[in-house]
Amino acid sequence: MDTTNNSAKQPKEVIIHLYNHILNKRRFEDLEALIADQYTGTKGIKGVAGFQQSIKELISAFPDIQWSIVEIVAEGNKVMLKQVVTGTHSGVFLGIAATAKNIRIQAYATYEFEAGKIIRSEVLTDRISLFQQLGVSTL
Repeated sequence: MDTTNNSAKQPKEVIIHLYNHILNKRRFEDLEALIADQYTGTKGIKGVAGFQQSIKELISAFPDIQWSIVEIVAEGNKVMLKQVVTGTHSGVFLGIAATAKNIRIQAYATYEFEAGKIIRSEVLTDRISLFQQLGVSTL
């Protein structure tokens, strides 16, 4: 487990570590040091479990998924980034059966920090492009 004191790290460094060493290497045991107890995920779940919920769903559908930071900007306790997500659709995603198709989509994410930990995040993904790459009609 990573015992690094995140309050000493800048938010930008924490996010780079999150992507490169936790998400892409599946080291979710290290999330405890990065996610605040008051963090609330998209389904209302708190803390690390709330943060992991949608990530685990993505990994289930795209087991080889990788997140790449294209651009990152930080100011104060906030970080915004542009990312590219790649993977192979090998499991059910949003009710869509596995297609074995490779995807490459862009997304934007914002993170807010308090006391060195993530308290809020929002990710906006180009879902139209995703559905087109999976061969799903968006109409």
